[in-house]
Amino acid sequence: MSATKRIAATAVLAMGLASVPALAETPFYEGKTIEVLINYSAGGPTDVEARLIARHLGKHIPGNPTIVARNRAGAGGMIGMNYMADVVRPDGLTVAIFSPPVFTEVLGDAGLDTRFKDFIWLSSLAVPQICYVRRDTPPGVEEPADLLQAETFNASGIRPTSTHDIRMRLSLDVLGVDYNYVTGYKGLAGASAAVLQNEAQYSCGSIASYRSSVVPSMVETGIAMPLFYYAVVDATGNDVLNASLPDIPTFRDYYRSVHGENPSGEVYEVFEAVNNLKTSLQRGSFVPLGTPDEAVDALRQAWKALETDEEFLSAYEEAFQAKPVISHGEETMALIESLDDIDADLVKFLSDYIAAGSDN
Repeated sequence: MSATKRIAATAVLAMGLASVPALAETPFYEGKTIEVLINYSAGGPTDVEARLIARHLGKHIPGNPTIVARNRAGAGGMIGMNYMADVVRPDGLTVAIFSPPVFTEVLGDAGLDTRFKDFIWLSSLAVPQICYVRRDTPPGVEEPADLLQAETFNASGIRPTSTHDIRMRLSLDVLGVDYNYVTGYKGLAGASAAVLQNEAQYSCGSIASYRSSVVPSMVETGIAMPLFYYAVVDATGNDVLNASLPDIPTFRDYYRSVHGENPSGEVYEVFEAVNNLKTSLQRGSFVPLGTPDEAVDALRQAWKALETDEEFLSAYEEAFQAKPVISHGEETMALIESLDDIDADLVKFLSDYIAAGSDN
């Protein structure tokens, strides 16, 4: 073959190779199994919501990994946090979908072995709490405003350090009602069961718990009524309304309706600070530091894809009669970093407040 023909043949070969599509890299998760870890017991609102998310998350992860869910519950969510920190390898094969024990870290609980910023956060869900009361609370609660005239009633909680209990107590103290704080029930299900059995007359729950348990057993049967929900208050001082709760007032709207003015004072300011952070981080998903970038990117993209996944959105709304409010990656990381900026006076107030509640 002449030099001219060799050059021509080489050029043709090069053109042919250039036209062959580059081989796609094998997706990180191809042929792998992801274990979704849940830090509360099976059947509770955290578990139900996490498992629903897990069922739909996998289809958006390149490589179509197998997804399995497992519970590691206990100590108000701390056992799961410690397990993620102390046991789980940063290989991208274990993903937490938790109810993060936010103020357990803020208050420096010795039972927590880790810091929230020692993880890579993928996403978070904002979930408000809805408070409700039995209608037969003496002398009778015929409409929401009647709570202020109620005789001493029992408010059921989970544990003094839980944000459920802290917010419940703070809001009732801001309202100025007469109540007994009764805690130690097993999760939101236990707290609502206490109201159903009339051991307590008042409690609060997430949308998942309220819609799936409280509404069918107490609201639809006429035993109880919703009072208000805790809305996040934005930087301008306005409530961030939840579109899924159009018929229930926010706590501030309720307070204005019964007191004729906006809530104010130190106790309310503490309530607002606690609620803003906890509501925004009611659910959180994360992996250990050191997890490969390919895994983090794939998981974050999968979370983002849920927002336009009609099948997921329909299943979520059917389960909770609410739309998911999801934040992603950097936005969630900013919330985690804000934990370091919480005012020391607020932490001292909360420590004393929890101690007083524990003495009841």
